[in-house]
Amino acid sequence: MRQGMKRQQKLHRTRTGQTWSTDLLLAAGLFLLTFAVFYYILGTGSSDTNLKNLKEESNLLPLKLISGDGENSRVIFIIDNKVDTARLHAFANLSYTDIKNMLGLTSDFCIYFEDKNGNLINISKITGKPNPGIGSSRLNISNMPCGGP
Repeated sequence: MRQGMKRQQKLHRTRTGQTWSTDLLLAAGLFLLTFAVFYYILGTGSSDTNLKNLKEESNLLPLKLISGDGENSRVIFIIDNKVDTARLHAFANLSYTDIKNMLGLTSDFCIYFEDKNGNLINISKITGKPNPGIGSSRLNISNMPCGGP
């Protein structure tokens, strides 16, 4: 009988040790996962290089829509400070990927118009598409996707 009690006590101790080490492994794993997520967010999410490229592209984009080389004349729809609606319609009906390639962009973009008071001008009647702008559906203007298929 005494041997049976010793064996039970030994088993009980072993289970406690195993539970503690499992808890330790879970905590260490959770810590490492949290560290990796923060490192990713802080390291790659706010990269100065990405921000610099985004600023450069945003400054060059309007110039490409106004003036351009003969090869990409399909992207020009602003002539003499006025929007050529026929050209805008043709431009808007190009695929998102084609526009992005023609403009030489690497980032997502959204082209939209505002009046002099800063109000959004919905160009869907001109473009024939339901979206208020031209560009990525991942970007929103006034809680609406900028562009789409």
